[in-house]
Amino acid sequence: MVTLAADGVGMGTISNARRVVGAALAWEVREGHLGVNLATRVRIESSKA
Repeated sequence: MVTLAADGVGMGTISNARRVVGAALAWEVREGHLGVNLATRVRIESSKA
């Protein structure tokens, strides 16, 4: 995530992409293709003070 932000990608875009990837990986876990959804371990820093 740090690399994306450093490249100028907005936090909203990063958050939305993480949501999509997380949902896809969750589906794969439910189908038995993956043992664990690694996207659940990715944390996005809040932009709020």
